[in-house]
Amino acid sequence: MSDGIRRQLNDDVLAQIIAELVQQSTCNLLPLSETCHLSRTLCKPFIFSHATCHIGEPVRSRRMLIPTFMWPYIRYLMVIDDCPDQAAGAWVHARSAMRHLYYARDPYLCGVLESPKLFSLLRHMPRLTKISLNLQDYRCVHGVSWATLKSILALPQLREFWVDLLLSPTQSPSHNDETDFSPLTLLHHERGVSDIYPPTTTERANIRYLLTKLCLSLEVLTLPAELVPVSALSSWNWPRLRELRVRGARWDSPSTPYTTLFSNMRNLRVLVLELSLSVEAEPRPISDPAMKAFPWPDLEHFSVSHPVVHDSVYAHLPRRLRVLTLSCCPHKAEKPALEASDRVYAYPTRTGSEILEILQRCRAQELLELQIEYHADESENLLLGFLSSAFPKLQSLEIYRYRHPNTGDIAVVSSTCL
Repeated sequence: MSDGIRRQLNDDVLAQIIAELVQQSTCNLLPLSETCHLSRTLCKPFIFSHATCHIGEPVRSRRMLIPTFMWPYIRYLMVIDDCPDQAAGAWVHARSAMRHLYYARDPYLCGVLESPKLFSLLRHMPRLTKISLNLQDYRCVHGVSWATLKSILALPQLREFWVDLLLSPTQSPSHNDETDFSPLTLLHHERGVSDIYPPTTTERANIRYLLTKLCLSLEVLTLPAELVPVSALSSWNWPRLRELRVRGARWDSPSTPYTTLFSNMRNLRVLVLELSLSVEAEPRPISDPAMKAFPWPDLEHFSVSHPVVHDSVYAHLPRRLRVLTLSCCPHKAEKPALEASDRVYAYPTRTGSEILEILQRCRAQELLELQIEYHADESENLLLGFLSSAFPKLQSLEIYRYRHPNTGDIAVVSSTCL
């Protein structure tokens, strides 16, 4: 970059150019960073803001894992757990026999991540605000120890934590543990092995302990349904929570309506309840018929599985709602692929008439995205015609439609095209 151009473009202008390029792709910064020393200095915080490392053995050198020059710039670190002991948990669970462990003392806990050198490395990344712990194979029965969790969550700069390892299924904090956790704004936990390895009592206690520490700061929370501390949710304050996503098998007890369970989450804008049912379970309404006030006035995204036709919640959805999903979980279309699964699902799919009845009670005229799942019946034309008139701003319509065998095509009038 010539001196003349540099005099015309001050640092603020260059920073704006860099910000525009970053929105497209970080790769766009590489040619710019090679033009001069100033450009490279301004680009480095963006080029090196993300790092991914695969860890297959305990960290023996911080420099060997991530080059020293990158440490001051990393904001997001993704750790892929390649521990050779990953299969040990599943082996023990399935065969009740101990398999040789390379680094772990417990077949359900990762010994590779419990490394003082790794913790030291994290403390030397001043801009690190997001950490993700991922399994190489998400179906492995493999967990992170409490010592590792505590060391990560105590990082003062950390704000977002993503983890798909089990949350210390065999270890809990001691009674005199007074570790101060960072005020996380996002906690995202996926659990891909609930069908073969249900949560332990210790694991449930750990998530409960974490939420008591984090509920005042969390803004986004994603949890497996099997780990949700249902009985305690309504007793905690959630002043900042904007997004709640719960996925997994619906709990049977307590049967308290969700509008009561989540009543302290007054600032929710996104509520996703992707809850599957067992074959003997019945769909459950979201709200209490006697509900006097809708608890989430700012709700913009509402996703519910197995909707109940006479649920009063749909008449109370705010006009500003932007996204609505009414479907099965999993979709009935996925049934053939899931027949070999260890879990047997129910698919109580609504008819077109029932979905129409639900939508006729909604006042969400600002709706932009809609997903529905139904069995076609004689009211399908009415349903599709209603969509175009009731939701004039709709931009995305996703339909999972089923019909009985040996039925002819159902004509759809052209006026329903969006």
